[in-house]
Amino acid sequence: MSDADVQQGVTADLVLQHHLDVRRIYAVYRETGGMSTESEVLRYLAGSATLPQLQRDLMAHAVNEQLAGPSAGAGTSRAPYSSASVAMAGGYGVSELDGERLAEHGRPPDHLIPLTQEAEEARVESLYTSGLLDAPVSGNLERLPRMTRDHFGVLGAAITLFRDRIFVTGPPFIRFYAGHPVHGRGGMRIGALCIIDDAPRSFSPADEHKLRTLAALVQLEIWGPHT
Repeated sequence: MSDADVQQGVTADLVLQHHLDVRRIYAVYRETGGMSTESEVLRYLAGSATLPQLQRDLMAHAVNEQLAGPSAGAGTSRAPYSSASVAMAGGYGVSELDGERLAEHGRPPDHLIPLTQEAEEARVESLYTSGLLDAPVSGNLERLPRMTRDHFGVLGAAITLFRDRIFVTGPPFIRFYAGHPVHGRGGMRIGALCIIDDAPRSFSPADEHKLRTLAALVQLEIWGPHT
């Protein structure tokens, strides 16, 4: 997934979690030079449309201005910017989710080739290092699959760790599957956010984009606390 997917996914999730006033966000966005229409912004926050980099940064800033207000809780996360320099220019400290800083630990190493013994060993090590096999499931890792299931209106959604198998010859007789990979901190693919249904269905480019942004949120939760 790209830095833009992470930026969009985190921004939209913060609006949802903190029950932010979208109309106020849009007003601040326009006041700071935003050029997208209200409809485009609403579709961006819904995960069904993208925005150019400058417009994404202005949206992130508008959300952060709302989070910095009296209603924001202590330790509230902020929406990421496309780069650390943009974050600094906006008056916010640097976050590991800002553009190039995210790329430092979120991209797969170029020298790793899938399906080799070395790659499999690295994947297993990354999976165990994530702590997902030992630690209790966090609230967000329970919430995000439910949110994914409800958004797509499917039978179920889950975070798989490449140990589970999709059953098609027995209950629940899966006839539709879509998934997007998630990676460990070292960049190795360790699982996927997937959706399943017991009836065939279409999957549009907008659906694909939404699943990708939701997978970005799952990946950030796996990586652990961030600022």
